[in-house]
Amino acid sequence: MLPANQNLSAYRQAGIATYSVPVGTPIETDDITRFFSTLDSALSRGHARVLVHREVIDDTVGGLLGGYLVTSGLLDDPILALAVIQQILGRALGPDGRSLIPATSAS
Repeated sequence: MLPANQNLSAYRQAGIATYSVPVGTPIETDDITRFFSTLDSALSRGHARVLVHREVIDDTVGGLLGGYLVTSGLLDDPILALAVIQQILGRALGPDGRSLIPATSAS
């Protein structure tokens, strides 16, 4: 999610597959689509674990991950997705982050 690739070579040297999806501010619809598509690709690998890297764990990160839970069908309730993300973050998600969680699932 970083705009530059400063950590990609270190991750690759460690044998970690990398996907670069820079997410700007303000976040654009294309950013969201690319992030969800890339996360789908990363998670499609057997027994995948994904590290999401951004300068700070902000409402954009929380909102995108909550949005992914809903759009991917992992959760069909956006309120539950919000609750899960807030539990992980240990704080409430603000309006900008909440706006990234769709009201209904794609499934």
